[in-house]
Amino acid sequence: AYKFKILFMSATLPSALIKYLCENFEINRFLDYSKGYEEKRRVLWEYTYEQIENSVEDIIREKQRGKKVLIVVNTVEDANNLGKKFENDYKLTYGEDFIVFHARTMYKDRKEKENWLNNNQEKPHITIATQVCEVSLDLSYDTMFTELASLPALVQRFGRVNRYGNKAEEINVYIFKPHVKDPQSYPYSESDLKISEEIIRELEGKNLLNEKQL
Repeated sequence: AYKFKILFMSATLPSALIKYLCENFEINRFLDYSKGYEEKRRVLWEYTYEQIENSVEDIIREKQRGKKVLIVVNTVEDANNLGKKFENDYKLTYGEDFIVFHARTMYKDRKEKENWLNNNQEKPHITIATQVCEVSLDLSYDTMFTELASLPALVQRFGRVNRYGNKAEEINVYIFKPHVKDPQSYPYSESDLKISEEIIRELEGKNLLNEKQL
C-alpha cells in the first residue's frame, strides 16, 4: 500500500508461506539457498528420558576437556536452579567457569553477560540459557545439552552448535526429557513436545542424513 521495499528472510521458510507471498505480492527476486543444507550436517544428537540435572557431571567433564558447553532449559527457574547446583554442589565459580543467561535479566546485567560471552568465546566455559539463546547469541558451542522443546525451537538451538562446520561425525547435542511442573504455564504444549520427540527419535544419531532433511 505504501510502496515499501520489503525483504523476507528465513532459514526455514515454509512452502505454504512462500506460495502465499508469491500469490499476493509482487516478488521481484526470490533467492533460495536451501540446497546448501543438503551439504551440511553440523549436529548429531542423542535423546534420553533422563532429566538434564542428572547429567551435571557429564557437562562438567566436557568443559574440563576444553570444550565450550551450552545448556538450554525451558524456564528461568530451572536455569537459576542449575546455576546454584554448579556453585553449591560442584564449587564452580560464576563468571569464571559458567554463566546464566536468560531474558529476565535487567538490561545492564544482560549487556555485561553478553560482553562476558564475547570475551570468552574461545575459552572453555559453560553457558546456562533459556530460549533467549535461540536468537541472540552469535556464538558457536562445541557441545549442547538441551531440554526437549518444540521442533522450531530445537532447530534454532541446533544453530548454536558447530556453526562454522559442515559435518559432525560424533554426538554433539544431548536432548533430555523436559522438566514440566505446570503444563498450563509451560512454554510448550504437550502436543508440541510429543511431535518434536517423535521426529527427534526418528532422526537420532546418524539417521539424520543432512540438514535439508530436518
